[in-house]
Amino acid sequence: MKCLEHNQGRWIVQHSGHDYNYMLVGATGQIGRYLLELLPQMGRTVVLIRRKSLQDARWDLPAGEFDIVLGGLSSSNLPTACHVINAAGFTKLVSHNIHKYIGSNVIGATNLAHHVAETGGILHQLSSVAVAEFRKDVLTEANTPMVVGKQLPYSLSKALMENAISAILPPEQLQILRLGDVVPPVSAFSADWRRDHWLPVLFSCGKPGLSHAPPDYHVWVSDVSELAKAVCLLLDSPMSMCHVLGKMYSFEQFKRNAMDVPAEENRDRLSKWMTHIITYGPEAHMVTDYSTMDELHLRGFEWTTLEDPYWIAFALRSREPRRQQ
Repeated sequence: MKCLEHNQGRWIVQHSGHDYNYMLVGATGQIGRYLLELLPQMGRTVVLIRRKSLQDARWDLPAGEFDIVLGGLSSSNLPTACHVINAAGFTKLVSHNIHKYIGSNVIGATNLAHHVAETGGILHQLSSVAVAEFRKDVLTEANTPMVVGKQLPYSLSKALMENAISAILPPEQLQILRLGDVVPPVSAFSADWRRDHWLPVLFSCGKPGLSHAPPDYHVWVSDVSELAKAVCLLLDSPMSMCHVLGKMYSFEQFKRNAMDVPAEENRDRLSKWMTHIITYGPEAHMVTDYSTMDELHLRGFEWTTLEDPYWIAFALRSREPRRQQ
């Protein structure tokens, strides 16, 4: 049953026509976990999760006021929801398994888009600023992603995904949210630390590891808990494309707060390779978020700047041996 009413260019959700207000896919991911803390406070929420049993699912999910449905995005009996938030996908920056990128990031999202097209509602698809990789012009909320052959598989899959779901759903039923990089709050280092993320990798190499990029090279980064709040605030926005980016941080700031350790051959080789990958782009100035920030300002939201004390704590955590993390 459809639960949409057209009003001034946007589908307005009527909650009586669906099983749930919100369906979250990808609830065990770094961003999904924080979304799951917020969505049940906003309305009736269901989590779609692929596990062998409800017991396994409950083990992997926090306690909360939400329902659980076992299944994948190709299941034929998915629950219906007015807002479907897809935070799932294969997020490893570099992997030779191209099939995982295509299966998780493209095919999974298109299956969900077809489900929304058949049942009504709005699909809120989390994407990445990585779609701007190798662009020669600035990416705004009005731009569609370009598919470039030399893109990393992760970036390519996100660009293909955006184009695919945009061909299935009209703008009134689709909101794409391109995200910047995220880091955990200090209080969640133990629970949410990603040792293999590029920032901990470079910080683990100390100042020498952060010396291979230009000092004025900037990236978008935010506290993951703040990013989840921003995403939730934008779910009722009329914008069909949002850039949820955080703040700009330079390699000069990263290096200033990194630990002063001697260069090590293996770590130096790793940091050079990782920096080479990161500087494929997009450099932060190649992506703008003006329209999105106007929306967030209307909702009373401002990004918090991660000051030097945060990055000092981040540097210390990055240098801890794996067994302590």
